[in-house]
Amino acid sequence: MFSYFKDLVISSKSFIVASCITLRQVGLCVINFLFQSLNLDIRKVYQSECPVRGVVLSKVKGFASTENLTDEELAVENSHLYRRTWDQADIVYPEYGGEGETGSFTIVTNLIITPNQTLSSCAEEFRSSSKCLKDSDCQKGYWSPSTHGVYSGKCVHQNGSCEINGWCPIERGVLPRKGLKPLLEDVQDFTIMLKNTVEFPDCGNQQGRNLPHNITASYLKDCMYHKETDPLCPIFRIGDIIKWSGDEFSRVAVKGGVFRIKILWECDFDFGRSVDTCKPKYDFIRVDDREAGVSTGWNFRSANYYSETERTLKKQFALKILINLEGEGRKFNFFQLVVTLGATIGLFSVAPLVCDFLVDIFHMLDKKIKCGKAFYDFENEISPRFEDQSPPTNPPSSTNKNGLALQGVTNKAMCSS
Repeated sequence: MFSYFKDLVISSKSFIVASCITLRQVGLCVINFLFQSLNLDIRKVYQSECPVRGVVLSKVKGFASTENLTDEELAVENSHLYRRTWDQADIVYPEYGGEGETGSFTIVTNLIITPNQTLSSCAEEFRSSSKCLKDSDCQKGYWSPSTHGVYSGKCVHQNGSCEINGWCPIERGVLPRKGLKPLLEDVQDFTIMLKNTVEFPDCGNQQGRNLPHNITASYLKDCMYHKETDPLCPIFRIGDIIKWSGDEFSRVAVKGGVFRIKILWECDFDFGRSVDTCKPKYDFIRVDDREAGVSTGWNFRSANYYSETERTLKKQFALKILINLEGEGRKFNFFQLVVTLGATIGLFSVAPLVCDFLVDIFHMLDKKIKCGKAFYDFENEISPRFEDQSPPTNPPSSTNKNGLALQGVTNKAMCSS
């Protein structure tokens, strides 16, 4: 009572069932490795990870000339301020390039110059929030992020806007070139040199850098990075970075943008290998939303001061270049191997349960539905220790022309009925 025994041997000529039985161990082994080895990288089964650490230094070089721009091409007053030669000290921030863990920097591609500003009072830009008819329309001391100064409490009737105390004349939001073109188109030919020093302290304190040890001064002078033709050169052209990020320089340089250079180190330190045997890979992507309807690009303001009350203001649209260092080293670890093997062996205990369940399903289908064409016939052989000792009630089985006993006639009739 309350006992259950199952010692049922099922024999099937079905190719589907036979394949399940034959390949169950192999199949589950493959499934296990799909989860254990992560993206089918079998090295992760027996290797431990050691994260990369390092610093990145960047140096920007180049010249841009706007001396040949005509008055017809410019849309601003004081056009002489925009006709000149620009170098990295004029348009790269910080001037010495980036340093530290990121090595990030900013390079200007367009700008609006407001010269000869003084600390004084002047009319605010005319718009709905600043228009007035009388002094009471201008609240003294009021300011907001969109104003150019603090309201003085007076209304300038000549243009119908409130007066401000601040730097005057105020900035005008007019881009220098007509036709949505960047002022500094030559910036696309500027170059960046990246110096990256890395270490893997958890893998035997391996140290290296992105410059090969056999590099020469002549090679470094003339090389230019290319994904296919020269992937080890540490010098990058600005225009190429924008192109490999999926954008166009002439488009993004008008309002600026934020880009990222990813330096990826993936090193294998098995069999005594050193960091010199692995080389960095570079990836490029635009970080900000190029399709944003408002507040697109990247800009900031800076000023050249001539005294405490005099300055020239510059609103600068720029390319913000972020540099990220990523990657890992891997090395044989006996403990990692033991843990992985233990987890793999434990999974094999599930194999009989899964395959027995599938076979039971197929056997049930063979009995209850028209399944002869899909599963052929089954033979049920009850283990001798559970056989009924009473005389058989069914007629003896017939034998086919090949001498094989045909069992389960009743079942076959059910499938064919």
